[in-house]
Amino acid sequence: MNIRKFVQRRQEKWAEYEGIIKELDKSKTRFIQKQRIKQFSRLYKTVSSDLAYARTYYPASDVEDYLNSLVLRGHTHFYHPRFTAFRNVWVYIFNRFPAAFRDTRKMFYLSSVVFFGSGILAYFLTIMNEKWAYMVLGSGIIQNIKNGEMWTNAIGVMIPSSIASAQILTNNIVVTFLVFAAGMLWGVGTFYILMINGMNLGTVIAMTTMYNMNGDLFNFIIAHGITEISMILVAGGAGFLLGKALINPGNLSRNDALKDNGAKAATLVLGGLPFLVICGYIEGYMSPGTMFPGWSKYLVGILLGAIFWGMLIIQPSPTEDYSEIKSSDIIKQ
Repeated sequence: MNIRKFVQRRQEKWAEYEGIIKELDKSKTRFIQKQRIKQFSRLYKTVSSDLAYARTYYPASDVEDYLNSLVLRGHTHFYHPRFTAFRNVWVYIFNRFPAAFRDTRKMFYLSSVVFFGSGILAYFLTIMNEKWAYMVLGSGIIQNIKNGEMWTNAIGVMIPSSIASAQILTNNIVVTFLVFAAGMLWGVGTFYILMINGMNLGTVIAMTTMYNMNGDLFNFIIAHGITEISMILVAGGAGFLLGKALINPGNLSRNDALKDNGAKAATLVLGGLPFLVICGYIEGYMSPGTMFPGWSKYLVGILLGAIFWGMLIIQPSPTEDYSEIKSSDIIKQ
């Protein structure tokens, strides 16, 4: 084949490939659609093959130089992506985390049943017999409730808000990881921690109901509580995923099932960490005391909860990081 026929047959593909390269050069976007990735991958293979052909049959020609420049430009996008750490974190939180949640939502439902079921049970047990509260809560908290005082008032008064926020944040992260890691005890550890936390909440609500302090209680917990409790339940679902891999690995070995479920479970916990950080600051600075009016706490709590659940429920646009394309992916195309 002479060089003119070669160019005539192949130049349409070259122009298509060069168009994508120019699009990537000009675009500030860090991500391209999955279909576009496949097209770029396929054309990269085509142009690379044409370059090899030109080097063999038309060495030192303008065609070889042109194809070589195209491949080099494509290689830049292929192996030297422009991604920043921030963008990778963004995708992890707002894409992979929600996807993992939707894939494993049944475990979240189980976590919710255990937590709220225990809370409802503790609520009615306390209403029927106040002595039950002494088995769950500390005597100091119960005495504060009877005296009409919120035990949380010390936050920001006796303890500086900055220190309180750090302590609360640390505690939230520890509890979340504990609920998750306890799943390695065949799921029993996760069940127990969720049950205890659910009973604590149910008992507190029952006591504040009996002594007309529900308004004070919800003024404290509403700003951070919706999202914080949601994350604990998500972590509980992650713990049950680990337990499921050990109890019922299906067609996989326990080791393989644990690797598979463990990756999803870790995404569930790590993806929600930024929300725990936000909750920690809110609980330390905004939730206690009367510096912020009650309506503002409800507004913040509902908005934060809406963002969290909107992110988990609403399907994000199908984007893919083209920095993850491997040469093996091209060969398969």
